[in-house]
Amino acid sequence: MEDKISTLKNVPPCTTITETNRNLLPSSSLPPEILVNIFSFFCSVTDLLSCAQVNQAWHHVITAFYIWHSIKFKNYETFSRFHEVLQMISKMRSRRALENWSKLIATYLKTTVIESSNSEIYNVDEDEADELVGTPTSLSRQIYFHSTRYYGHFVIKLDLSKIHKKVNITEKMFCDLFPNIPNLENVNFYNCYTVTDEVIKNLTESCHRLRKIKLFGCTSLTNKSLEYIGMQCTDLTFLNMG
Repeated sequence: MEDKISTLKNVPPCTTITETNRNLLPSSSLPPEILVNIFSFFCSVTDLLSCAQVNQAWHHVITAFYIWHSIKFKNYETFSRFHEVLQMISKMRSRRALENWSKLIATYLKTTVIESSNSEIYNVDEDEADELVGTPTSLSRQIYFHSTRYYGHFVIKLDLSKIHKKVNITEKMFCDLFPNIPNLENVNFYNCYTVTDEVIKNLTESCHRLRKIKLFGCTSLTNKSLEYIGMQCTDLTFLNMG
């Protein structure tokens, strides 16, 4: 694995689960705090990925705190795949949400139409109701409207300082990326010449938790970028313009 998604030695062991809502975690025999501490002793990404396949609780803790927490790329191809995965997840989430809402609405309409079939408002019989809304959908199983995990929400640090072929990263790729990593706190664009004012605008509008921004060598920026950063990044503690 040429590019590791996370540099584990830079991720300090976690003793609490305050960064993640406990109610959102799947049920497990061990509390999430214990799982986080156990996984902090793992030194291999491969071992963590194997553990992530055990169940949903382990999968959530590992992806939230270790695998996707800090991302550092070394080549353009890996960054491009990362970008494509986040775009695919975003589209899949939207599609599944629409499908689940359709099921819920179809079931509701089916019930309402049948119960009101003799009223003046819904003056239709059951056969017409079936034709109108189709086969009723059973809600015996719980519907999840966010059934695909938003891995980009776990990303806290994005480092592109040592990536090769930086010129291949277009302005559009940057702008499409930031809405999928809204919890970003630390970003390093060292010598990324394609970072423009429009990129900084999209970054500051999408990521409201930014604390550290490194823009050394980004020669395409103007004073507009400083205005965007000053207006949007209220928690900023470090800014390097070179």
